[in-house]
Amino acid sequence: WEAGHPASLLFNDKDIQEGDTLGAVVEDEVIVRTLWARVQGNCKLFTDSSVSNVTLPRDVSSGLARVQLESSGKDASPKEIETKLLIGADGSNSIVRRLVGIPKTTLEYDQHALTFTVKLKGTHHKRAYQRFLSTGPIALLPTFLPDHSIVVWSTTPAMVQEWKKNPNLMNHINSLLQDGPERVESLMNTSSSSSSWAELPVPLQDLVYGVEKIVDLAHYGPAMLAQEQTGFLAPPLVDSIVSSQFTFPLSCAQVSAYTLPRLALAGDSAHSVHPMAGQGLNLGLQDAANLVDVLVKAHEAGMDLAMFLNEYETSRKLQVSLTLAGIHALQRVFGLQSMPFKHLKSFGMNLLQNVGPLRKQLAQAACNGVPTI
Repeated sequence: WEAGHPASLLFNDKDIQEGDTLGAVVEDEVIVRTLWARVQGNCKLFTDSSVSNVTLPRDVSSGLARVQLESSGKDASPKEIETKLLIGADGSNSIVRRLVGIPKTTLEYDQHALTFTVKLKGTHHKRAYQRFLSTGPIALLPTFLPDHSIVVWSTTPAMVQEWKKNPNLMNHINSLLQDGPERVESLMNTSSSSSSWAELPVPLQDLVYGVEKIVDLAHYGPAMLAQEQTGFLAPPLVDSIVSSQFTFPLSCAQVSAYTLPRLALAGDSAHSVHPMAGQGLNLGLQDAANLVDVLVKAHEAGMDLAMFLNEYETSRKLQVSLTLAGIHALQRVFGLQSMPFKHLKSFGMNLLQNVGPLRKQLAQAACNGVPTI
């Protein structure tokens, strides 16, 4: 829901076709530990090493990719590895991407995220909450512990600087999250104390007043209908902050190319997105699944593993571009605070909440990626 608006939007597991879970919040440490356990014993690992150079062939038929490693461990001698496929999945500051010279276009939002774990006075009931403020959204995300959640507050750098490690931060977070849907300000100032209103002829005053009532009905009728069906679910109160506080700048970015001969970029090395829609990890997982598909296709056809990388390039660039464009548009729309846009946003949220097929399409896109066909 958005501050200063009567509308709210509720997604649940009935909005998606698969299973009974709309989404999950998994700690990065858990994912890394699990993946590390899977690769040990199944892969040859080079620890305490960094990539110092990458050489790619002109095309797949011209040779293999060569990767030079520098070690900081006991064996400090450099190593060179030849491979049929090099996958650059080394984060937003990807060394692999920089060494092969693939440019990345970045759009800065002039926002920072402040995030930390909190203990709740009640339970989160496996619900996620997000409120859109004039400076950016604040989210309360459930963890596997029923009385612990994660706060992700996207706001201005100055606001982050003011509130990070502030002793009153917990109370401030509660005040931001406990205000529910509100009455939107009047589109037209029909107050009797308004000089411009008093100067209007009486018939025109009656017309404007009637239009204002129609606008009210368009806002509050659907909002009351939705809340009668689902009820507005207020977040539980925060009892204490139980972790360190972390901040990072927010941006939207994508590389100009996902592949080169015998190279594929995946995850944050290829793209990054505003956290407001929770799509960063989803996009990375979809990269991995799509890349596996083209590798399996090549293997089953008895061809070189890098033969169908162009299909990965086409598929991922299209889907990620659509996703980034949609999230960027949402970020910009919720940043618009003029009165006409406030009314339009409220009407749009009411429409999504009350028209089931539209809401389900949005939920499906968030869970499974934006459809490209």
